[in-house]
Amino acid sequence: MQALKIAYLSICSGDKQNAVCTASELPSATLLSKHYNLKYDLTKDLHKEPYLAFEKDFLRFMLSDGAGAVWLENKISELGVSLKIEWIEINSYADKLPTCMYMGAELLENGELKGWKEYTGEEIIKKHIFTVKQDVRTLSIQGMPVCVEHIASSIYKHKLNVEEIDYFLPHLSSMFFYNKLNNALQK
Repeated sequence: MQALKIAYLSICSGDKQNAVCTASELPSATLLSKHYNLKYDLTKDLHKEPYLAFEKDFLRFMLSDGAGAVWLENKISELGVSLKIEWIEINSYADKLPTCMYMGAELLENGELKGWKEYTGEEIIKKHIFTVKQDVRTLSIQGMPVCVEHIASSIYKHKLNVEEIDYFLPHLSSMFFYNKLNNALQK
């Protein structure tokens, strides 16, 4: 989205007449079960460590490979449908919130991340340092308020009338979050 915004702003500023924006990601290579088997062996009883399934396995089935490309230009297309970008709003809360999703590190009790370079080879394997993880406690407590804050600030900044919005397409990694977000937006 940041690359798309830069391409869009380059055209808006008159610096460029057109641009191609592409993006791709390939997380599946790191999400194979073989990378998780040792951890499962170490926690034979998930009842003793129930967050394992949510912090690690949940992501294995929610993240996927993807790629896309878009052509942007400063005029209406002569070949078919044209869509207009009016604005792209991106905000980071990295300065205000603890890290929620990470890989190549371990989340310490004090909330800091300890990077893979600080571990021995044995510790990297035993602690599963290179599996992608998510702190679901942070996500469940702070995720919806931050999402609603961003939406509200975008509505205010761009002087939107919510009654005129026909569609709102939030990023939801799972329908588990649908009612939580809907309830937070209603409030």
